[in-house]
Amino acid sequence: MKLISITNGIILVAALLVALTVIQITIQSESSTGVAGEMLPAFELPLLHDESSVLRSESLKGQVMILNVWASWCIPCRLEHPLLMELSQDKSLNLYGINYRDLRGDALKWLEFYGNPYHLTMVDSMAESGAGFGTSGVPETYLVDRQGKIRYRHHGALTRTAWQEEFLPLISHLQEKQ
Repeated sequence: MKLISITNGIILVAALLVALTVIQITIQSESSTGVAGEMLPAFELPLLHDESSVLRSESLKGQVMILNVWASWCIPCRLEHPLLMELSQDKSLNLYGINYRDLRGDALKWLEFYGNPYHLTMVDSMAESGAGFGTSGVPETYLVDRQGKIRYRHHGALTRTAWQEEFLPLISHLQEKQ
């Protein structure tokens, strides 16, 4: 009887993992510019590494930046993380993170274990800013211009191909407009 209960538990966990993977792959395969052209929504979010400090959206204006929405529980976030770590070596790139619907302790442990590619990471544990962004899942990555306008939105794990074909040409164009 105990063996049947354990087996049923394993089957249930496996089924949940398969369902989550299918959902994430579906989200990952969709790339869109659904909010391109819209202004970055106003937000005021606490910092992950210093919860007594907040970052306001208006303080990010004046720079071309990448905003990556992620979570420690997100499987595709792990897939894109090595690329984000590589990109973070480019000091001219302003890479910010928004930790989404996550526990602060889990997020801190995750960054400690996998590395921290972000200049700063904000916490959106209640999905308050996610609604303004139109976030439909994690990961999502946004390219934002100096005026705070969203120029590109990528759903799912960021890939080298998406980076080279979508982000880099736009970043080059935006940085030339200095």
